Amino acid sequence: MADADTVTSKNYTHVFDKPGNYSICLMVESKTGCISNRHADFPVQIFEYPKVNINAINQACKDQLLQLSPNIYSKDSIISLLWNLGNGIRAKDSLVNAQYYTEGKYTIKLLVSTINRCFDSAYKQITIHPTPVLTITAENIVCKGDSARLQVSGAYNYIWKDQNENIVCNGCNTFKTKPT
Repeated sequence: MADADTVTSKNYTHVFDKPGNYSICLMVESKTGCISNRHADFPVQIFEYPKVNINAINQACKDQLLQLSPNIYSKDSIISLLWNLGNGIRAKDSLVNAQYYTEGKYTIKLLVSTINRCFDSAYKQITIHPTPVLTITAENIVCKGDSARLQVSGAYNYIWKDQNENIVCNGCNTFKTKPT
């Protein structure tokens, strides 16, 4: 397709790197030596591929709600997004909320398409961690006006809150409270 290119192969592919008007001539010869020519002029437009990335955290806890969003650069309009969340769920929205109910590694895939049928895809691996299993022990008998001692195990850090959601102890695995 470049200036004075001659190709003798039966199947030929040409990659265009510039837009413009191009001419082609196809000459064929039959087994008996008869020759036929066809000329064609055609315009070529060049469209760029979009560039896509996935915005999401790399690690989360089981049952935690995650938000996934695309980061897309494209000179052309995007007409479709297809998410594969790696857990059997697919989505077509630009913002996706996802939840994983089993710990493990998941690969998220995002495929985008422009109005000119140019595609790009991105992959992101996330790790889902198990939620801690807590054991709380307390004194069984507490008299009015006495404090109750609560002790917890099974996690890395503990944050105790009162009935109004105020933090009363951060980093304590043992907590004393006075029942009312």
